Amino acid sequence: MSIMEMSRSLISWSILRCEEVSKKLFENVDYLNPAILRTAMSSFPKRQRYYIKRYLHNTFTVASLLQNSAIDHARAIEHLLSGSAVTVWAPLSLTRVVIESSVRARYLIDPEAPAAEIVLRGAAALLDGLQEQKSLSSQFDVSVQATVSVALEKVEKDIARAGLRVERFNGKLKYVYWPNAGRKEPCKPSVTDLAKKWISHSPGIYGITSGAVHGGYWLSGASISPDGSTFRSDPENIVLCALAVAFSLRLVVLAVHEIHCVDADEYRISIDCKAKELLDHFIQWKEYMKSGSAH
Repeated sequence: MSIMEMSRSLISWSILRCEEVSKKLFENVDYLNPAILRTAMSSFPKRQRYYIKRYLHNTFTVASLLQNSAIDHARAIEHLLSGSAVTVWAPLSLTRVVIESSVRARYLIDPEAPAAEIVLRGAAALLDGLQEQKSLSSQFDVSVQATVSVALEKVEKDIARAGLRVERFNGKLKYVYWPNAGRKEPCKPSVTDLAKKWISHSPGIYGITSGAVHGGYWLSGASISPDGSTFRSDPENIVLCALAVAFSLRLVVLAVHEIHCVDADEYRISIDCKAKELLDHFIQWKEYMKSGSAH
């Protein structure tokens, strides 16, 4: 198999496995391990639990939407690699969305976070979504703005009934918290920080996948062939994309396994073996190209 074919195969396999485990988490309301749900509920008084369960549900709903976005863009990369003509930077630009969506989804359902903290993240995600809608609604007529404002006001009242509080900065919603605890959850966590935390095995990949970087004249110039006529596709970029997509989708796959107390060893071994096979093939190709150019 060529580097292109192996890269596409790794992406296709990663998408399939991610879709399989996503169904386990998102296909019904009782997505959580019962012990986790009980722990979350026990952190709050009975009169607040209706709202708490709602925000817990919202946490996983938003995570599912983010993961669908990651899979959708991964499929776009898969299609790009199946064509006869390979674009230079488009696969990397699409990889950025896969990374961002995956780390945000992982943040929302992170098994390492306390259950009550997951509740806060769900409330914060709901507020952030409505705040974004409010900003966008300013581009439309007054009726749209009014509808969004009413929805945002209602959610803030529900949050207050649940015993949670919001904090603003310069008029914008910044944090959700409960008064008797020091922990605050940002309405919009730093995606850059999340990527650094969970894509740490390839620290430069997040910067390399920036669409703004790909639009830079210096980078475009560097990708023009020696005769100045066409753009070149670097196999290294394709391998980077495949690995970044695979390990980004893995973040949610492993989280789902842990939430459902399902052993993930088979999955870990499979993805590590496939990634190593691709890397070994790429290293052999580079050595071959070096030896060829030496002659």
